[in-house]
Amino acid sequence: MPLQRRIPKRGFTNNFRVEYQALNVGSLSRLGPGGKVDREALLAKRLISRGDRPVKLLGEGEVTAAFQIAVDAASATARAKIEAAGGTITLPAPKKRRIRGEGKVRHAPTADKVVRGRRPKHHERH
Repeated sequence: MPLQRRIPKRGFTNNFRVEYQALNVGSLSRLGPGGKVDREALLAKRLISRGDRPVKLLGEGEVTAAFQIAVDAASATARAKIEAAGGTITLPAPKKRRIRGEGKVRHAPTADKVVRGRRPKHHERH
């Protein structure tokens, strides 16, 4: 069968897309007057529905208290509003990506250890 009949005709689905749970700055007032905000606190107050997906802080609404927030991502307006109210936002460290053409880091196998549950190859025995 020809290639143009085998490939799908309706768009593209990105398998590596990250789906964030949106959290507006205005809804932080339900947590009380300031304090530390993390994923567990948001789940306890039902501001997010799932604990296994990343959380993104968006800038809709107003902030009156100073919060120390730990989320996975934040928009520029949300960051500006939190910092203007005297709070801080902590984001996780970005992943280090390899440059195109750069090889993967491979660790040398040890002599006494079996490599991944298989018999060592001839160049691994030395």
